[in-house]
Amino acid sequence: KMTIPQVVNMLKPMKKACVQKTGVDE
Repeated sequence: KMTIPQVVNMLKPMKKACVQKTGVDE
């Protein structure tokens, strides 16, 4: 099982890619 920081670090690049793709800045 992964820790919360590991999950966050894993999701950061994907979220950044989604933001860039949609052009929405959160």
